[in-house]
Amino acid sequence: MNYLNISLYTLVIFLLLTNCNSKKGCTDPHSTSFDPEAKIDDGTCSYSSASGNISTVRKLKKEFEELSGLKYVDKKLWTIIDPPGEDMIYSINLVTGEPKETIKISGIKSVNFEAITSSNTDFYIGDIGNNKGNRKDLVIYKVPFPSPVNIENTSTAEEIKFYYPEQKDFRNNTSTDFDAEAILYRNGYIYLFTKNNTNTKTSLYEIPSIPGTHAARLKGIFDVQGKITDADINSDGTKVILTGHNKETEQVFCWLLKDFTDTDFFTGTKTKIPLGKLDEIGQVEGATFYNDKNVFISNEKNNGVSANIYLLDISKIQ
Repeated sequence: MNYLNISLYTLVIFLLLTNCNSKKGCTDPHSTSFDPEAKIDDGTCSYSSASGNISTVRKLKKEFEELSGLKYVDKKLWTIIDPPGEDMIYSINLVTGEPKETIKISGIKSVNFEAITSSNTDFYIGDIGNNKGNRKDLVIYKVPFPSPVNIENTSTAEEIKFYYPEQKDFRNNTSTDFDAEAILYRNGYIYLFTKNNTNTKTSLYEIPSIPGTHAARLKGIFDVQGKITDADINSDGTKVILTGHNKETEQVFCWLLKDFTDTDFFTGTKTKIPLGKLDEIGQVEGATFYNDKNVFISNEKNNGVSANIYLLDISKIQ
């Protein structure tokens, strides 16, 4: 066999091996359509669905028609609203649907509040709305819980500024994948889930929870079949809830993430929980664990639906 024939033979073998190692399919072992021979994920993964019993807790008053985000802390349900210039954190009176307590955040002027989470000592408020993809001032405010002796209920915020290293274009563009409305806190880091406008996926980013300017680190991407509007993690860090909607299908949903490795939240079991239609449930904007079996859900006034607090029972979801 001459040199040319050997070279051609080697090339054929290489191409065959490359083809065998490049099979496309679902590469997620937790998917119901997992293909163990697939090496390249082609977006065909599907996941189990489970029904969750959702009930209305309270219709909210006018003050909360534009609420955005929920966090249950110390037996109180906290929220923020998203008009520009807002500088308050509110607790919700679940008996009357009105504000119960307020915390004024000193020294800030919001652009677009979209998310709230907390550690054991601080709130974190995400001024992260970026509908046009043009913001270079994305920030998460670290707000200490007010002291019991703080009669004025005022807290001074520290700024956790961040940027997406993958974003290169900051021209006004509503088809951006660098918008976000969902954050959660875990072990010294903020985890942010994007609300993509060019597809139905969400990207998970990690940001240190210390003041300064940080490059958000991309940890994973998952096709949530819609747009994510809030996130929360339970007290022992074993479950994550994502909530969102899909305007094309008119569906409102949650995702329950479990059995993940550390904070790689997309590596475990993923279960989709359909909640109903947009014109029934409204555009959901908040989700937070009440306990391991129940999740508070909120919607803003939209689609002809008033703002409400719902309770979602997830106790029967395996």
